[in-house]
Amino acid sequence: MKNFFYIFACFSLLGCSENIQEENQESDSIPVEVESTANVSIEHADTVANEINEWNGEYVIYNGNYFSIEYPSNFIASPTQPIDNFDDYEFIATDEATFTSPDSAVEFFVYSPLWNGEPEFYLEFQENEELTFEKEVTDTNDYGLVQTIQWMTISDKANQYSRSYVSTKTESTFLVFGIKSINDTAYEKYKDAYLRFKESLEQFADA
Repeated sequence: MKNFFYIFACFSLLGCSENIQEENQESDSIPVEVESTANVSIEHADTVANEINEWNGEYVIYNGNYFSIEYPSNFIASPTQPIDNFDDYEFIATDEATFTSPDSAVEFFVYSPLWNGEPEFYLEFQENEELTFEKEVTDTNDYGLVQTIQWMTISDKANQYSRSYVSTKTESTFLVFGIKSINDTAYEKYKDAYLRFKESLEQFADA
């Protein structure tokens, strides 16, 4: 019988050292490389503030193939199909998902397969995008596996948005977190929610 059990959350799965975890959290503090927030209209800024104020502060759980993660209750999750069941566990049959704020100012991303693989499109550059930040570290985790951690920020050439992701990869596992935002203001408003989103990840194994 197939049983689920918790492995680890976030980068603990790959045995990241404390230094790597600190570097990862520092990367979350790096402002996304976008146009000055002065270009955001007052009307839009008010809309963003109102929608944040209306949020009840609750988080809901999204269940994927072999992971679960919490996201703000007023965000829109995708995909929502196909729904599958195993015993009492109901989940969306996917290894990756996005979560978009009600004002469309930010989008969270997670890719958490059972083992290895690649996100469907997320790591690919689009014609309108350019690389604005990159950092990579390779070391050995607590299990003796070589792991590569990569931080990358990709920006729209017209300064319409910026998206940053951090990936952790070994020979047999791959984990990606990402955040896309329209400007620095949106990033800062949702940064705490994004950090909680990342920390809430629970990964499962088939035993």
